[in-house]
Amino acid sequence: MAPGGDRFAFVPESTPYQVLLFDGDGAFEATVGTRGDGPGEFQRIRIVRFDEHGRLWVVSRDGRRLDIFESDLALASSESVREPIVHMGPVTGGMAAAVATAEGGRIGLLSPSGEVGALWSGTSNAEMMPGGLTAFETDGRRRIFFAEAHTYRVWEVDLSGAVRALVDHAPDWFAARFRPEVAAQMGSSAGTINALDYDPASDRLWMITGVPSEEITVDEINDYYQDPDLDPDALIAAMVDHVTEVFDASDGRSLGVSRGDLTRSLTSATPFRLAGPETVELLELALEESGSAGGG
Repeated sequence: MAPGGDRFAFVPESTPYQVLLFDGDGAFEATVGTRGDGPGEFQRIRIVRFDEHGRLWVVSRDGRRLDIFESDLALASSESVREPIVHMGPVTGGMAAAVATAEGGRIGLLSPSGEVGALWSGTSNAEMMPGGLTAFETDGRRRIFFAEAHTYRVWEVDLSGAVRALVDHAPDWFAARFRPEVAAQMGSSAGTINALDYDPASDRLWMITGVPSEEITVDEINDYYQDPDLDPDALIAAMVDHVTEVFDASDGRSLGVSRGDLTRSLTSATPFRLAGPETVELLELALEESGSAGGG
């Protein structure tokens, strides 16, 4: 779900070649895109975001095509992309994006032609995630937030190219690993940041982290794999505990952590978007119930 002013965009799993638009009250407004390979047509949409002018940017073909629709939904451009786009978010003057490169990844301003400048580039963990990044978000203006695999660190880069580690600590629970017999089958994987979302009303950054479940057994994993109706999301939910932490986006100060079932049910999807005040209120309730919510 991608919010854009008075509109929300949603790509259904059942029809991944269409964008459904809803108004601010949740009423259906329009459908963008049809199935096909021409301009304004899609097979599988990867990313949808609105820019500050209400234009809809759509990335498809595994990040290698960019279509832009005007606020009245007329197709403005459709371009092939040289370097695959793996993340995208609005900033003042247009859109920022992360692309996967031969060296790893790069973050910069995204032009309507699909070219991405260079505000930040890195090489670590490139083989683990496209572009080496597991999460990406913007504040809609000048700040870009991102995280790399298996690190509890959120970087911030602004449009001038200045970079700082906004969040840079490692809680004990982040180092959780599968029990040895499970690790022998699945790999001993430590936690990773799965998603970031910025709330402009409070200048807060919401972070969803996935850590290996210390409770799941080999037998339970095998039962999932042998199920002919295996639901991948159910398997992931069983293998991974989702933790929500909220930070002050101005200084990286933690405002609370929750590992409750409510948090997990709301934030198991990656990436996630704060759909509106109701979602924020539910997540804040989860923080309060966990007894770890902070002020601010």
